[in-house]
Amino acid sequence: ELEIVAESLSVELMRIQRVFDVRWAFSSFISVKAVLRDFGALYAHFSQCASPDGDRASKEKSKYIGLVKKLQSWSFVSETCMLKDALRCIKQLSLYLQSNAATIFDVMTHIDDIKQKFLALKQANGKSLDKFCASYECDQSYKGVCIEMKAGDSAQFDTLRCQFFQA
Repeated sequence: ELEIVAESLSVELMRIQRVFDVRWAFSSFISVKAVLRDFGALYAHFSQCASPDGDRASKEKSKYIGLVKKLQSWSFVSETCMLKDALRCIKQLSLYLQSNAATIFDVMTHIDDIKQKFLALKQANGKSLDKFCASYECDQSYKGVCIEMKAGDSAQFDTLRCQFFQA
């Protein structure tokens, strides 16, 4: 069903292989990237599944209604973008640690670099979060989906971001 919706939106869905394999940071990054990349198709599919005209059971429709609301939430999208930005950094370190070229001296340099990136991300938007914020500021949407921001979402997110990247 999702593929049909994606095709109608001219979106090519990302395929997620093994999420919990040895390269968990890399596969987690790919999973979060897939959610953001296929965001419009996921929203359209969940909306279709939640439709009162559909043939799904009411309990199943309720789940899809909840997913639709979650995808429209400014907090959800901003936190997902923040997570993608963090995982991009961790993924690079993880892949380096798995390489044969990794040495204890170089590892410390890579760890220090990531610490500096995380401290910077406490204050400034990363690549994914910046794209989302620009899209939201333009027309209060993301990938064609109307995003709803509640009062206090921005302040709450700033606090969460600082705590997340500090940890």
